[in-house]
Amino acid sequence: MSYPADQLRKVTDQITDQVTDHDDNIEQMVLTHIKADFVADTAVELQPETSLEGIVDSTAIMELVVWVEGVFGFIVELDDITPDNFGSVRQLARWIARNTNGKGA
Repeated sequence: MSYPADQLRKVTDQITDQVTDHDDNIEQMVLTHIKADFVADTAVELQPETSLEGIVDSTAIMELVVWVEGVFGFIVELDDITPDNFGSVRQLARWIARNTNGKGA
């Protein structure tokens, strides 16, 4: 069975919007959690692309790992705790999205 191109495009757009919304929701959850639990200085303007270096120390990283595991329902492997995955809110949210495959949150 074949589908008209317009119908396929519409379905593809809907799926893309759902994925984008899911990723944005994860990013907002991570941003809110880090601001609430790890940023003591209210003058710090934490944005999704802000480096977490100097904001989140090694103890806080481990607390963040436990939070991710509890909220998103997967185990964070030691090898996954890298600057590429935990370097900023956006990097962490994208990494979570890749590892949840639409599950959790």
